[in-house]
Amino acid sequence: MYAWQKLDVSERRKVLKEWMHKGQPAHDLPHFTDGIAGIFFLTGANYQHQPVLGSSNERMGTFTENLLSEVIRADFVLEAFCVLPNHYHLLVEGNDIAALRLTLGKLHGRTSRQWNLEDKCTGRKVWFRVFDRIIRSNRQYYSVLNYIHENPVHHGYSLNKNDWPWSSALEFTNQLGIKQAQEILLTYPSADSGIKEPSETKESGLQARLWRDRP
Repeated sequence: MYAWQKLDVSERRKVLKEWMHKGQPAHDLPHFTDGIAGIFFLTGANYQHQPVLGSSNERMGTFTENLLSEVIRADFVLEAFCVLPNHYHLLVEGNDIAALRLTLGKLHGRTSRQWNLEDKCTGRKVWFRVFDRIIRSNRQYYSVLNYIHENPVHHGYSLNKNDWPWSSALEFTNQLGIKQAQEILLTYPSADSGIKEPSETKESGLQARLWRDRP
């Protein structure tokens, strides 16, 4: 198990490539069928948008590691991800979304107990719930992918999406190259994703800046 916060950029790139190696690369066109809806956008949020997840870089890194591991263990292909201090987003492909929601719920339960013990907050409600949405077209797929990768900038946690360490944005850019990644961003803007985040993921601009600027 790696210590994410101790990895340099090249090491993080290698780890992310390993996570995304299983299945199709993120820049390949996904396959859609009318019979089985297999591509999903998921969001998990801390209760009342409190940054319990983001209390430390170590916690962020460990949770990211465990989250990606659970997605792959559930036999889903990881297309894109982003973990923020109070919520996370996933773009995945697989067949049994109910089973994946159950898996993530169990992860929420384990981390709730662990973090409450660490923070001496017994009984605190840590997670809200997991939301999922079916992706129905290539346009929506890429718009949601861009939405996920731009989320740290959107919430004020990072000035550049590729600088956020708990995200697949840098790996995606490196796979395609800056020019093609930019073309996809312009062709499929995140504003077209149709995603409206649950209220539990929203934080104030001040809260985001304070987190970004902390020592």
